[in-house]
Parts: sequence; structure tokens; C-alpha cells
Amino acid sequence: MGNDKDAELVSRTPDGGWGWMVALGCAIILFLLPLLTLCFAILFSGFLLEYEASSTTTAWIFNAHTLLWNLMGPFAGPLTKELGFRKLCMMGALMASVCMFVCSFAKSTTYLLVFFSLAGLFGGLTCKPCYLIIPMYFDKRRGMASALLMGGMCTGQFVAPPFIRYLLIHYGFTGATIIVSSCLLNCCVGASLFHPVEWHLKPATSSIGKSASVPILNESEVTTRHNEETKSLMDEKVGNDTKIPEKQMPLTPKAVLRARGTRRMSECSNVSSIAISMVDLSSVAHQVEEDKRHDPKLDAKSSDSSSRPNLVSRVVKSLISDLGILRYHRAQIIAFGGLFLINGYLNFMMVFPFAVQAAGYTLEDAAWCISITGVCNFIARLASSVLSDYSWFNMKLMYVLGAVIIAAATGIFSFLTSLVMMKVTLALWAFGIGINISLYPLVMARIMGVHNMPAIFGTQSLIVGLGYVALGPLIGYVRDVSGSYSVSMWLMSAEVWVCVILWCFMPAAIARDRKRDEQKEEALNNL
Repeated sequence: MGNDKDAELVSRTPDGGWGWMVALGCAIILFLLPLLTLCFAILFSGFLLEYEASSTTTAWIFNAHTLLWNLMGPFAGPLTKELGFRKLCMMGALMASVCMFVCSFAKSTTYLLVFFSLAGLFGGLTCKPCYLIIPMYFDKRRGMASALLMGGMCTGQFVAPPFIRYLLIHYGFTGATIIVSSCLLNCCVGASLFHPVEWHLKPATSSIGKSASVPILNESEVTTRHNEETKSLMDEKVGNDTKIPEKQMPLTPKAVLRARGTRRMSECSNVSSIAISMVDLSSVAHQVEEDKRHDPKLDAKSSDSSSRPNLVSRVVKSLISDLGILRYHRAQIIAFGGLFLINGYLNFMMVFPFAVQAAGYTLEDAAWCISITGVCNFIARLASSVLSDYSWFNMKLMYVLGAVIIAAATGIFSFLTSLVMMKVTLALWAFGIGINISLYPLVMARIMGVHNMPAIFGTQSLIVGLGYVALGPLIGYVRDVSGSYSVSMWLMSAEVWVCVILWCFMPAAIARDRKRDEQKEEALNNL
């Protein structure tokens, strides 16, 4: 037993090094692309007012953009497996820039609806992978890396509104939109930093500092053991209490790629960090090349698997498989709670600049209100992300507290007429946003496990995206019928309160899922 403890292997996650460059690349992307959503009212308000667009039309344009943005979430995991993070994000950023360039020549709201929506599609395709690559590069310092990401987004939210307002004054709508589209090309620079994590994994070392060696098995042994490992992975339950097998089986290259983002051992379920640490990636790659050299059919099969029909088929199958995560009650709360929360606060972000102008203030005043929310958002995200690394910090409680602040501030804002009080309330609202959103990926990883992040992240993005079509235009319709921004804000506040109520049932959902997993494991053991 003593020798087994000495042989215990530590995580190979880089937890620094090139990981900070990857975090910087993510920060650059999140600095630029989310501005299409956050500064929608500043960039397009003049255009929409000129063409006398109704609140319903405005809501359709904004929510169609965010719908396609979030619909890319379910495809982010499968596509990064097929294409890699760097290639996918560079292509997405390039196409988002092209779509915004085309938007600069819009002559109707329908034209803007089509191409701004496409900008959302490619923007989501670029931004969503940023939340998936960070857990692969960071373990103990994941909170600090998340703070860098959030810092990039919030800095953009603070800097962009006055900058876009300046561009509109000096260059008009067309010139300002062209300059914004050119700025988006810098996202390609950020994406170029996304190296495959296998290039930077730590050497496999034991807890006593000795290197671990893994024997190279022949093809039949690898196949047999891989089948056993696959069956084990399929049978293991989802949760944080999975036991580590006494004897770890070597993994194939595909299994290694799927297991890249391992978390601390207390948070892993299906693949332990010991199993991944035992894999000699260079030896596995060498073995694959040897197999191809001695078996031309294997090489031809590999080439054929990269064809477009097979790529689409694999992505669709992976997407359908990811939706299976909804069988867990805690996943349902995360997904549908996120639907009401994100729909509520993003539509408020879209509406309040119009409400400020309707109260008799200028577009410049509205731009400064957005900048204030960016500063407070940044402070809250930075503090929450850093504190989340400490064991005494209750992430789930603070996540719910952030939602409570958002719901309360949204309701209070609807009764205000003073610009000063509006700014104070918006600062409070942004502080709640910062707490909630910065902890969002961390809470998901804590509750569902890092290995389930692509599945729950994609599924939640799909549900949130569909919610934009179902609920977003309804908010605009309520504004048109009532003639009041206050009534629509009450509806947004109610959406966020629904999220708070759902999260009150999270402890019961976790307990129910754990009990079901235990019953399933017991039934399998009886067999």
C-alpha cells in the first residue's frame, strides 16, 4: 500500500506557462466580439430610430443575434475536437468581421437583421471555445485565468461605448461600423495563441518526484484494454464521488484528447487525473504513426474519416449525445435557470439605453451609463474569480446572490427618473452581473464535473438561444403594447427571479442525482 501511495501521480495540467498566453488570447477575443451585443444600442440606435423601427423589430434583431450566438454553444465542443481551437476561432473571427463590414451598408432593418444575426453566429463560434480551453490549461490557478478573461470583456465594455460614440460623431454609421469590423480582425491574433494543450503538458511525475513510465503495448493488447476502459467509462456515474480504479488502463489517442481538461481529483468522475498522467503522449503518437506505416488501410481510414460527410455526422452525433446531460436534475436547473437569467439581463442591456433617452437624456449619457456598468462589472468579476480559488468561498451561494442583485436592480430601475440614481442602480446591477457571470463556468464545473463541461455548456447555450426567440420578442411586444419601458423591465426582473427560485432546489437535485447513481451502481454490481 505504501508503494501505491508513492506512485500516486500529480496532474499534468500546465497551470501556467503558455497557459497565460492562451488566457491572453481569450481576453483579446472577449474584449472585442461581445461588444457586438453589449454596445448594440449605442451602435444601432441612430439607425433604428431613423428607420422608425418598433421595439418588437429591435428585439427581433437583437435576439436573433444572441440566438445564433448561443446556438453555437452545442457545436463548440464537437467542432474543437474536429478542427482544433485555433483553426475554429480564427475562421469564426474572420467571418464575424466580414458580416459586420456588410452591416455597414444596411439600408433596411431586414438587411440588418440578416447580417447582424450572422455576425452573432460567427461571434459565438469564436467566443464559446474560450470558456472550454481555459480548464484544459489551468487547475489550481483557474480562478486567476478566469479573472483575466473577464477583465478583457469588462475592459471592452468600459472603453467601447465612448469610442463607438466618437466614431459615430466623426464618421457616421457606415464609417463607424467599418472601423468596428476591422477591429474584430484582432481576434485572429488572439486565436493564434491557442496551442494544443498536449504541447505544454507537464512531464508525468509521481508525488515523490519520480517520472512515471508506461509500457508500449502491442496492437491487440491496446485494443483489448481500450475496450475494457471504454466500458468502464460508460458505466461510471456522473458525480464527484467516483472511485479511482485500482488498476488504470492505458488510453488511446482519442481518449486522451477527450480527457484533456481534467480537474482536481475530487472533481473528476469518469477519467481520473492519475489515468491521464500515466499516458506518454509522445509514445502514443509514435505508436499511431507506426500503425499507419505498417497498415496502409489504417492511414486511408484516417484520411477518409476527415471527409466532410463524416465530419458533419460526428458533430451531429456528438451534439445528440451531449443533450443526454439533461437526464440529470442539476443539469436541468443549470440550463433552464441560465435561460431565464441570461435572457433577462441581456434584454435589459438592450433596453435601458433606449429608456435613458426616452427619459429625456442624450445618447452620450446612455453610453456613459454602459461604461459605468463595465467598470463595476470588471471589479466584481475580478474579485469573484480570484476569491473562487479559496476553499472558504461558497461559489454556489455567491452565484445565486448575484442573480438576486440583478433581479432587484432591474425592477428598481423601472421606477427611476433621475440620471444619477439610474447610474447608481446600474452600477449595482453590473456588480450582480459580474459576480454571477464570473462564477458561471466555475459553478458548472463544480456541480457537473469538468469532463461534462462541453456537454452542459453546449446544452445550456442551446436552451438559452431558443429562449431568445421565445421570450426576447415578447419583451419588445410588451413594450409596444404598453408604451412603457417599465412594464417590459418588470417582465425581465421576473425572469431573473425564476432563476433564483430554481436554484433554491439545487441541493435537492444534487441529492436526487447522487441517489439515482448509487442505485444504478448497486444494480450493476448485483449483475
